[in-house]
Parts: sequence; C-alpha cells; structure tokens
Amino acid sequence: MKSIRLYLYLEICSFALIVLTLTGASDGCARDRVKQEAGKPVIRLITPRGGEVWREGGTCTVTWESSGVERLLISAAVGGKDKGFLSSLEEGIPAGPGAFKWRIPRGFVTGTGVESSNRVRVMLCPAEGNAECAVSGTFTVTEGICGSESEGFIGEDSPADTIRAYYRPFYPNNLLETGEQGTDMEGWTEEEIKGRSLMAPCGLYCGTCGVYIATRDGNSKFKTVLGKLYGTKPEETECVGCMQPDPPKKLYSFCATCAIRDCVRSKGYYSCHQCDQWPCDKIENFGLATGVRVMKRTIPVWREKVAEYGDDRGSEKWARHECERYHCPSCGKPLFRGAQRCRFCKTPVADELDGSL
Repeated sequence: MKSIRLYLYLEICSFALIVLTLTGASDGCARDRVKQEAGKPVIRLITPRGGEVWREGGTCTVTWESSGVERLLISAAVGGKDKGFLSSLEEGIPAGPGAFKWRIPRGFVTGTGVESSNRVRVMLCPAEGNAECAVSGTFTVTEGICGSESEGFIGEDSPADTIRAYYRPFYPNNLLETGEQGTDMEGWTEEEIKGRSLMAPCGLYCGTCGVYIATRDGNSKFKTVLGKLYGTKPEETECVGCMQPDPPKKLYSFCATCAIRDCVRSKGYYSCHQCDQWPCDKIENFGLATGVRVMKRTIPVWREKVAEYGDDRGSEKWARHECERYHCPSCGKPLFRGAQRCRFCKTPVADELDGSL
C-alpha cells in the first residue's frame, strides 16, 4: 500500500515539475514562491534550494511553509528515480511551517556504483488533499560515512542484514551484496556499459554517441539529422561501436578511418589513457572542437578509474560515469553527447555538458 501511494504522489510531483518547467519557472522551484489561489491549499519548499553539496552521513535540513495542508509526505529522487520516503511515518508528518532533519544514509548514492550525483531532489507532497507537490532544485550528494541512526534511516552501526533489508526495494538483484550495479540505467543497459565495443579509445564513449543511439533505437529521423550534420547519407549514418571485433557489423565511416583508433591499435593499447604521449597532435587536430573538449575531460577520468580498480572494472566504471553524466539535469532523461537541449523537457543542456557545437 505504501509503495502504491508513493508511486501516485511521485506521478503528481512529476507533473508539477513539468508545469513549472513549461511556465518558465527556475530549475530550483524552492527559489520561487508558490502563488496561492484563494481558498486553495499550497506547499512551498524553502530548503534545499538547489546547488548544495552534502555527503552521505551528513544532515540536510528540509524546510517549508504550507497552508491548508495537514500532513506531508517527504521523498527523494536521484536522476528522476524514486529513492523512497525520508520520513518513517507512513501517514506523513505535520505540515504548517516546519523543518525535517534528514540524515543522508550510507549507500544513498554510492550504493548505485557512483561516487556522487548532482541530480538529487527532495519532494513534498500532501498526505491527503489536492495541493500541488513542491520540488527542490537539484543538489549534490557525494560519498561519506554515516553516523548513528536518525529518523528511521539506517546508520553506520546497523547490522548488515538490516541495511540490505532497508535498501532492497530500491536496489534489486545483486547490488547490495556485491556493490556492483544490478539494474539497467535509464538510457543504457548493463550489457552496453560493460561492452568493450563501445569503449572508444579516444575517450568519446560510443554509448553516448548520437550515431550509435540512433542505430540502436532504429531512429531514422535522428539518423537524417546527424547525417546532415556530419555530411553522410541516413543509411550510412550507422554504427554499433568503434571497437567492435573485425569484421565490424556496422562501423561509421569516420570511425573506420580514424587516425586515433589506428594509432591505439598499432601500439597494442585499447585506449589513449595508456599512452605517455597523450595528448598528442592527433588529439589536438581532431576535426571537432567539442570532441577535443570531451577527450581532454574523459581520458584523465579513465586513467583514474583504471588506476583505482584495474583495467576491466575501471573501464566499466569509466563507461558508467559517462552514461551517468548524460542525463538531463532537470528531468533526468537520457541525452546524447553534443545535445544542446533535452528533447523531453526542452531544457538547454549544452552549458552543463559539452558546450555549443
């Protein structure tokens, strides 16, 4: 019953967020006062405002004002995915002007296989009635160490089986036992993230490439748009990864003649991060300025992941990092590398990702 109620409230909250976006409200709706119409209940979230950075184990204070609402349900989401109620009270907590101290639990973000997420939101919804939900701007939660238990959350000294039981509804399969991602990320499957064929040696991860996504999804309209951008016919604008085994099934013409790909193979490497001469002239003279910016961002990250976790697991974590990055900061929907605007909520994303093409 509780999970059904949570689903319904999050659906209402998602609708409220879309309305705020379409009407020109700022990303952090906590920064805009909710206008109360005569006689209608209202909820206004004050903090978090959006942009804050907290660690797991730290305490975040959620504050609000409300009118015409008796009890509230407080929940959280990461990248658009529900993470459950913050309050342990199923009937909600008293409304009115209030504050709720939320100790961010261990594994809230790091339990999904990433070190941090900058797409965390808090949502306030009425336990009863028809007041619109209030949604915070996005803030960051990063790794840390939990202390004692607080307000129904699992603490550092809780038994391991209690921790697993608490988080199991949110992280199914083997995630809790192994620490590895056990479910598909929106936009990419585990098979894609772990596949070597998509790990482009230059650092332009194939999984987030528009040509790959258009090919995978059979999106002919997207192929046409990309073909016009790159100067190829729609039927030629296809690829399933530049590092697929020979003979390749579908390899984009630019990838087939890529000097960086040939150089890496000739040296017996699988990525530029292994080369002491990086960044070389092949990187600096790459045809697209956006590509150069991305390469110089991703190769150092790949090096760090491999240094910490080894070749195989480190490369997977690098690929996961890239997939995690390419989600809309407003609605959480997946994007492709080079996207200028989210096709779902129409929010401009270039400045937060790779810049203008």
